[in-house]
Amino acid sequence: MLRKSIFPLPNNFSSLNLIIFNSLFLWLLFTFCRQFLGDADLVENYAWGITWTLGNNKHPPLFGWITAAWFQIFPTSNWAYFLLNELNLLVALIFLMLSLRKLFGEDKVYIALALTITILPLGVTHGYKYNANLAQLPFITGYTWALLTALIDKRTSRYFLAGLFAGSAILCKYSSVIILGAITIAIWLYSKPKLSYFLPKLSLIAIVTMVVTSPHFYWAIQHGAPSIHYMHERHVASSIGGWLSRCGYSLFKLIQYVALPLMIFGMALIFSPRTLMSLRPTFSRRAPLGLIIFLLSVLGTMTAAYIEHIDTDPDWFIVPSLFFGWALIDIFPEMANLRKLRENINILIVIYFISFIGIYFLTERNYPSKVPHVAELPEIVARDVTQIYHETYNKPIEYAAGSFPLPYFMSFSSSDHPLGLFGLDLLASNWIDADKFRSGSKVIICASEVRYSPVEPACSQHAVRLLGLPDSQKTLKYVAYDRTLKAQRSVEYNVLMYR
Repeated sequence: MLRKSIFPLPNNFSSLNLIIFNSLFLWLLFTFCRQFLGDADLVENYAWGITWTLGNNKHPPLFGWITAAWFQIFPTSNWAYFLLNELNLLVALIFLMLSLRKLFGEDKVYIALALTITILPLGVTHGYKYNANLAQLPFITGYTWALLTALIDKRTSRYFLAGLFAGSAILCKYSSVIILGAITIAIWLYSKPKLSYFLPKLSLIAIVTMVVTSPHFYWAIQHGAPSIHYMHERHVASSIGGWLSRCGYSLFKLIQYVALPLMIFGMALIFSPRTLMSLRPTFSRRAPLGLIIFLLSVLGTMTAAYIEHIDTDPDWFIVPSLFFGWALIDIFPEMANLRKLRENINILIVIYFISFIGIYFLTERNYPSKVPHVAELPEIVARDVTQIYHETYNKPIEYAAGSFPLPYFMSFSSSDHPLGLFGLDLLASNWIDADKFRSGSKVIICASEVRYSPVEPACSQHAVRLLGLPDSQKTLKYVAYDRTLKAQRSVEYNVLMYR
């Protein structure tokens, strides 16, 4: 049997202490162990946000605005980006904690949150990414807290707040409507208010939500609803069989997401036989709120994908997984010694933290330090291209285009922060004024790597057709470490510069 003295946490270590420590741990882990952003999601947020437009070609605009506002305060550095997402997760978990405290004692709240922080996409696998999936979490949990508080405490002002949270979640990602619907139904089943009371309150939420989202939807109508078209183009289902196969794969990934908290919960019980013996089945007239939210969110996501004839994406299950710890507590029978279970979970949580320090050092820093990683090159290229352009023309770069996502890396990593295009597609780059782009100072960065689009030589040829021959051109060559090949290799970028 494991004993609490092996890896002790103070008995008064509260739920709030736990989630603050978790966010601080993840920020330090990513800052010191992750050497690069390496993700298009992060740089495109910034590229969209700095234009302050009401939409873009993929998502609603709110998390782009938040990103742009954040970097008005902090430098455009990786550590600051990681910090943004950890504060985002911290706020989401605080609202989750406040919701749980409406229903459970502190021991159950602590256990639910401890299990939640070990869900992989919320931590070590996706936890550095501030993107559409994770940006909506504080608004989703804020909505849960506001609606639950409104019904329990009979506070009308909370319904207004719920509308603000709902509108903000939708302005991060349209699919949040499914999760908001699941939360609303689950809380209604739990509280069982009279419809004559509840429906007018829901109408207030709907009105506030529409007021918050209407400027974006007006913009979307004016621009032909690009986010909807992007979703259908990227996730089109080839056939019923293909949809079922993709759905099965996504559910398998969801099981992987929640396997660790499930394992920790089971081990905490096994390590304390007396705790197991103290379990006693009880029947509650209350609906298991967290479990219903989790199940309805998963089923709703799959149903919406089927209706829209699109394949499911495993990342869509990140938001439902946020409620998995709550779901486990909901279905767990009453027991006499929750404190002992909490102590066992503390031990396993400490092991979890220590293990991932080792894993990250092995996976993120296992390449020669004398050369950059291939995934680090876009950031290096952005800085080098800026220096070359300044030396050549002695003026800042206003626009960047080329192989996706290199223009977005220019927006984030270049000291000029030029406006970045979606590849070389002016039509899809609806935040860019085409005439100003053609007349402004700009660089086109093209690569032959298969992960970029378009690749060379098509990229350079497209640029010449669009803009004419460049005023100057330069090839940048680098030696970088490729983790897939476990070896160094050369990488080239073709840079077309226009005054």
